[in-house]
Amino acid sequence: MYRKPSSIRKRQASTHLNLIPILDSFLVLLYFLLLAGNLIQFNDITSQVPIVSNEPPPADQKVPLALTLQIQKDQIEILTGVPASNFKTIPNVDNTYDYEGLRNQLLEIKKKWPNENTLTINPIDEDLKYENIVKIMDMARLVRNTDEAIYSKDKAGIDKKITVLYDNIIFGNLR
Repeated sequence: MYRKPSSIRKRQASTHLNLIPILDSFLVLLYFLLLAGNLIQFNDITSQVPIVSNEPPPADQKVPLALTLQIQKDQIEILTGVPASNFKTIPNVDNTYDYEGLRNQLLEIKKKWPNENTLTINPIDEDLKYENIVKIMDMARLVRNTDEAIYSKDKAGIDKKITVLYDNIIFGNLR
């Protein structure tokens, strides 16, 4: 006699997704990402944020140098004093700033004020390239071995050779 097959005897195919190959591939990918993270070198440029205060400066302080570089499309203005006055203008010739001229002016200012180490950079031009800002910062920070030695007196009155020009660089007028 013929019987209708029962549903109990019927085997249904497994509908579970096999996740083992996917997990294996993620494990290998994670390993390579962690390994490649050690091969990448990250560089950063440290800078401070300008401090704004409504209080007047203390009366016993000396008049600040307030050295500022205003970077424009056609020139770099070196400003000093409070209120700021134009000390020197470095032109931009053929879309290239005179970096050595800027550096020489900063060296002359450092000779007059050897204890000053703060420089404020104000980029005025919105289309200023990042490479130009970095080059200007490099010119403002480093003292080369071929430069004339500049000395300052420490608290004990001992002459100390200056190895950096302006290592405290502050950005102002950033948007």
